[in-house]
Amino acid sequence: MTRQQTAPRTAQAFTYVRDCYGRLHRVGETDRELPGPGGRRLVLWLAWGAMLGAGVLQYGFALTALPLNGARGTFAVLAVWTVCQAAAVPVAHLLRARRKAEPGGLVLLGGGCCAGALAIAAAVAESANPAGAGGSSALLVGYGLLGGTGAGLVYAGCTATAARWYPERAPAAVAFVTGGYAYGAVLPLLLLLVLGLHGSAVAPVLGGVAGLSLLAALGCGALLRDPPEHWWPAGIDPRQWTLDRHLNRSLRHNRPPLWEAEARPGAGSGTWRLLYATTALTSAALLFDLGRLAADLAAGPGTVGLWACAAFAAGSGLGRGAVGALAERFGRGTVLATALLLGALAQPGLVGAGPAAAVCCAALAGGGTGGCYPVLVGLLRGFYGRHGGQRAFALLYTAKAFGGAAGCALAAFVPGTGGTGTAAAVLLAAALAVRAARRPRPLLRLLPAAPAVTSTRTSSGS
Repeated sequence: MTRQQTAPRTAQAFTYVRDCYGRLHRVGETDRELPGPGGRRLVLWLAWGAMLGAGVLQYGFALTALPLNGARGTFAVLAVWTVCQAAAVPVAHLLRARRKAEPGGLVLLGGGCCAGALAIAAAVAESANPAGAGGSSALLVGYGLLGGTGAGLVYAGCTATAARWYPERAPAAVAFVTGGYAYGAVLPLLLLLVLGLHGSAVAPVLGGVAGLSLLAALGCGALLRDPPEHWWPAGIDPRQWTLDRHLNRSLRHNRPPLWEAEARPGAGSGTWRLLYATTALTSAALLFDLGRLAADLAAGPGTVGLWACAAFAAGSGLGRGAVGALAERFGRGTVLATALLLGALAQPGLVGAGPAAAVCCAALAGGGTGGCYPVLVGLLRGFYGRHGGQRAFALLYTAKAFGGAAGCALAAFVPGTGGTGTAAAVLLAAALAVRAARRPRPLLRLLPAAPAVTSTRTSSGS
């Protein structure tokens, strides 16, 4: 179904079309003709840059744990951070859905909170007794509450914006952007090799990262914009993209969505429960690994522990891109379950293995657990549609709060091989859950309303 209206030469006409499943697409405008920083590729890099600073708080947690000498209270800080970060994502999505916030505003606010949290962590690391009651309280409030909320706002703003600018390749775009979330911690961790593995070296590193995080939020957040609703890139026919397996190779092993969910997914759905369990279990293993590696490094500083922490972050960043690309080519459920199995196999090597084996296992564990999130974006879009999938992912992300808190508790109270064995079992259960998930059948086909006439866009905006 196509409606088109002749536009003046000074205006760019766009057309609303529906594909064979009834989904609405706005075609006719290139990404460079829309208001924004000048092309969707630049938007992708801006989102990636903004994520660099926010991800240091999670994947660079060893920077904060090192001056605390492995005190058990460090796991409470990581748990509070995880809960706040996971809770901020659906809140940010709700604000955007109700047009109360723009992606740039979320990134600016969240980046400022992240920079403040890193500055507080730097001040605690520089104090005479960072592991004291005052230092722990400051980290719980500053790093956990403030930093977790800020990281969640940045994460939600950047991932949703990337998915909207790349509607035909949303999982790949989200995988690239969230890769920056992990890469941001690699350089600060390796910088400690130059400055020395002791608590006094952590403060200047955290202070420098805080400044860079603030600059990234200001520079990238100020330019981030969303495309118009239902926008589809020019040059690609959405009707062919939905059906042609030669044009859209992901269709060979991934079914397209049959509907657009206008309401949130029901908690009573078996598919929803399985995916929620997958997210919670994977998050538990991810946060266990982060907490365990950070605590081991703090308890016995050494280059092997530092390399393992950096390898885990780098592996998570690389794994998101690799697992996301393979999932689109060979099937999302199959590839995600395989990645989780590889992450489970790597768990025993994190404790008691040789230096080289520990670093390799840390990288493999990071890739297996980190690759879960972008693949879930593709799964949810295939289950609930383009817009329903975004809503579903925001709700699904709350599972990280429960799983992450459980993973931190596991790292604090079950040391050694007992903890890694439990984490391996958890990842095996997550792999079984994702393999058991099936695309839900809609009880009622709900389609977005078509506009009465096709609009035109002038050079000043949509």
